[in-house]
Formats: sequence, C-alpha cells, structure tokens
Amino acid sequence: DSAVILCAQAQQLYRESADRNGLRAAVVAQARAHHMCGDDGKAFALLTEELQLGEALGFREGSRELRWMLVPIARAMGHAEAEQRLLAELSTDALHDSLALAKVHDGFGEMFLYRGEWDSAKSRFQASLRLDEASGDSLLAIKSLMRSAIVADKMKSTTEAFRYFTSALRRTDNTKGSEGLREEMLLRVANIYIRQGRFAGARRFLNVSLRSAIQTQNKLIEGYSLLQLGRCYASAEAGHYYNAGAALISHIGLPRANAYVNHRSRSFQPA
Repeated sequence: DSAVILCAQAQQLYRESADRNGLRAAVVAQARAHHMCGDDGKAFALLTEELQLGEALGFREGSRELRWMLVPIARAMGHAEAEQRLLAELSTDALHDSLALAKVHDGFGEMFLYRGEWDSAKSRFQASLRLDEASGDSLLAIKSLMRSAIVADKMKSTTEAFRYFTSALRRTDNTKGSEGLREEMLLRVANIYIRQGRFAGARRFLNVSLRSAIQTQNKLIEGYSLLQLGRCYASAEAGHYYNAGAALISHIGLPRANAYVNHRSRSFQPA
C-alpha cells in the first residue's frame, strides 16, 4: 500500500510539472504495485488511461511497453477481446522488427495456451522459435522451446515435451540471464515425473531447482521446490518439506502464490 501511495504522489508532482516521461514512469510503477498486490482492475485502468492519453497527445514513447504490460493483465481478468486487440496492435508495430515480431508470436502463443487451443499455440511458439534462432537471441529461443514443451505436455506428448525441455535446459548452460527460465523448467519436468508417480526422478530435478533458487535468491522457486518435494516423500519427511515451502511462500506475500498454497493444502498427499 505504501508503494502505491508514493507512486500516486509522484504522479501528481509530474503532472504539475508537465513532465510526460516522469508521469508515465510513475503510472507504470503504480500499476506494477497494484498488479503485485493482486488488484489487476486498477492496474489495467491506469495503464489503459495512460496509453490512450499519451497517444491522444502524440506521445508514443513507451507505448509498446504499456501494451506488453496490459496483455497478461487482460488475460488474467478474462478480457479476451482486449488481449487479442493489444497483440494485434503490437503485431502491426513489429512488422519490420524480427525480434519484436518473435515476441508477438510468443504472446499469441501464450494466449492460445491459456485458452486451451494447443495447435494454434504450438504454431505460434514454433514461429517465434524460428525468428529467435535467425536473430541469434538465445534467451528468447530458450523461452520458445520451454513454451513448446508446455504445449506438448498439454497435448499428452510427453516424449516431445522432454525433448524440448532437454534442448532448452542445455542452452541455459551458456546463456546469461536464463537462470529463472532454467529453474522454472526444472520444476515443470519434476511435475511431469510426479504425475507419473516417478518420485525419485522428480526429487532429482527438484533438488537441483532448490539449490539453484537458493543460489539466485529466487524465494518463489525455492518455496515451490520445497512444496513439490513434500509430494515426493513419505508422510513424516513430506510434512517437513511442505511446511517449509508453505511458510516461505506465505512470507513472500504474493496473493496468487498464497492462493496456490491454499489450493495445494486442501489436496496435499505425500508419496
């Protein structure tokens, strides 16, 4: 709440000084604070108003960033038409920029993935991967491979999913800034093993993700890794891991993460 108040005060100061760059930065910071607190409605309203006002005044600097911020918020709120319109606008803006176009394909892929339209999602992620490879952007290529793996898993093609995950994980070894993606993939692979009842394999990946998260100080991944380890052991040891993970995530204080813990608490079963 204090972050939201400070951002609102900064907005007023920039508005009085007619500093459009400063005002936009303050609006973005306040929207991010609302989004982190789980108030997507306020975040969406703030960003939409700033985007419309800026374009009406001919101030287009940062418009692409605003649209990209709005896309996941629109998705989370169930505003399907707004999400598709934003992506279409970003697509038009990216016609002569291969990296920007790759990101748009990825955005459409995530939209279709969320809607359960697996074939459309796969096509978009593959289009993004081709552009990523051509441009030499290793980080985006890793993300596209990971998304392709997620779609393959949804389509019940576990072998294909593991192939994509393996390719993506190998690339993280030599790609700066890929630690977060690597940790997420380790968790996802472990989850597949858990679903299959192959708990020894799941523990192997979860222990790696846990060590990595501790090293990178990624508390969210650390908490999730502990939670999932709790599903891979017999009762006594399971409770130790699960409770440690739940306490860590609760301490972080993210509403969506807490909701996940509450959901898992109702259905928690050790191996």
